[in-house]
Amino acid sequence: MEGATHILEFMRAKQLPVNEHIFNSLILGHSEAGDMKSAADILNVMKHAGLEPSSETYTTLLCGYAKQGDIESIRTTLEQCKERRYTFA
Repeated sequence: MEGATHILEFMRAKQLPVNEHIFNSLILGHSEAGDMKSAADILNVMKHAGLEPSSETYTTLLCGYAKQGDIESIRTTLEQCKERRYTFA
C-alpha cells in the first residue's frame, strides 16, 4: 500500500488527474491488507482532493468491512449512506 500512496502523491505532484477509481483501488488495497482504518480514511482524502465519495466508493468500503466481519462498521457506514441518500443496486 505504501507504493500506491506514493503513486497517488506523484500523480498529484505532476498534476495528473486523480479520479474516483484510483481512490476506490486504494480503499480496496487497504482493506485487502486488513487496514480498515486507512481504507476508511481514504474517504477524507477524496474529499480533500475535491471528489465526493459515490455509492461505488461506499460499496468498496462496505465489502472490506464485510471481509473483516465488522458488522458494526457496516451498520455505521450504511447509516452514513442513508443520510447522504445513496442507493445501492
